[in-house]
Amino acid sequence: MENPVDPVVRPPLSATGLERLLRPETVALVGASANPRSLGGRTLANLAGFPGRLYRVNPNQSEIHGHPCYPDIASLPEAMDCVVLAIPAEGVESVARQCAQAHAGAVVVLASGYSETQVEEGAAAQARLVALAREAGMRVVGPNCVGVANQVHGLHAAFAEFPRSEPVPGCRIGLVSQSGALALALSQGAEHGVSFSQVLTCGNSCDVDVADYVAFLAGEPQCDAIALAFEGVADLGRLRQALDLAVRKGKRVA
Repeated sequence: MENPVDPVVRPPLSATGLERLLRPETVALVGASANPRSLGGRTLANLAGFPGRLYRVNPNQSEIHGHPCYPDIASLPEAMDCVVLAIPAEGVESVARQCAQAHAGAVVVLASGYSETQVEEGAAAQARLVALAREAGMRVVGPNCVGVANQVHGLHAAFAEFPRSEPVPGCRIGLVSQSGALALALSQGAEHGVSFSQVLTCGNSCDVDVADYVAFLAGEPQCDAIALAFEGVADLGRLRQALDLAVRKGKRVA
């Protein structure tokens, strides 16, 4: 999927660059819901096992399942490492701006309706999101993605329920995919004994992309091999850098 903003030439992000996204201590879910069939409800259910501090954000709720619910990002008692936006596209930009002002480390944008639509308004909205994130030094996953799961860390920040499995030494696979549907289908191999340590999707790849995920997994000691499923990348050189790093770290890549 193409990025409508000219990519900034930078090396692939590694463990340090993606620390707050994939090993967060604090996570906020904007659009949290008690309705298990809603986008926010499914995502909240997946985040239930997160070992860190999880905050629910919804201006229309005071509490969800006995936990306090905050009206907005500014009301949270501490800075967020990762914020998951389970809200429609029209509300994303304003909430992302709040996240930037509150020094959030990363936002995961689940909404669609951006450059993948091949419509000028969607591409422009994605470009504004990228510009905002760059100015704030905040990472963005997506938009138009299902989220990320780092089973090693206990993080399942996605609206899709990726099958969970105990990491098996020597057979721990980090799955990197642009397509959320494909990531879900492949991760179901966990039901047949395949051990996935991470399932990382990037959707439109407006900021965090395949190369960044590969570089992260290259340095992840509890990932033995990396499986890739992607349609294209904006900068082939960055992907080569990430793949070279993975090979040097002894990670098998397919």
